[in-house]
Amino acid sequence: MKKLNLIFVVALSLVLSLSLAGCGDKQEEAADTNDQQTEENTDAEANDEATEEEANDEATEEEANDEATEEEDAAAPSPEENAGFEEFPIGEEFDIEPFMHVAGVYFQPVDLYPDNLGLSPDKSNMHIEADISALEGNGLGFGAGDWIPFLQVDYEITNNESGEVADSGTFMPMSASDGPHYGANINLEEAGTYTVKFIIKDPSVNGYVIHVDEATGVDRHEWWKEPIVVTWDKFEYIPNEEW
Repeated sequence: MKKLNLIFVVALSLVLSLSLAGCGDKQEEAADTNDQQTEENTDAEANDEATEEEANDEATEEEANDEATEEEDAAAPSPEENAGFEEFPIGEEFDIEPFMHVAGVYFQPVDLYPDNLGLSPDKSNMHIEADISALEGNGLGFGAGDWIPFLQVDYEITNNESGEVADSGTFMPMSASDGPHYGANINLEEAGTYTVKFIIKDPSVNGYVIHVDEATGVDRHEWWKEPIVVTWDKFEYIPNEEW
């Protein structure tokens, strides 16, 4: 009987020992799982923070690039500034509906080629231009903003004080770094207030024709009937000695 009790006690001790060992292992496994989950959470948070930092860095870089582009655009010179000259307006610009936009400008006299056409810079004191471009919906086959070729553009400059015509003539079609235009070197000697007129005759006077058939024709089947006259009556002119 004593042997049986002893065996029972030993067996019970083994069972308890195994149970405790199992609990210990489970606790260790749970602890390991918790540690692994904590590490994963920490890694995920670190990755999220890194991603957010990268996104912020990219956004900051994009903003810096946009600001740099805006600054470059603001500082970019116009074609005439890049070429080393500055245009001065004769006066306001005009829209002659529905045909054209007209601007008058002047600056220092320029060298021309062929050099036998027009005044040379040493015999003139300014270069004057008529910048003429097509309006949208002109109906003559020109795109909005296109230079209109084959025009005859006459000019007349009258001294308001004396009433005398100081200079007159016909502009030549020509090209410069800022595009094609009509212009001429002229010699306007006296400072004063002048009336400047551009008299614009349609391209047909120089042999330019338009299609008028149903299949290929333009919307408008005729040019303007009378010359278009653009006038600036208070052009204040002061000779530029530096030119």
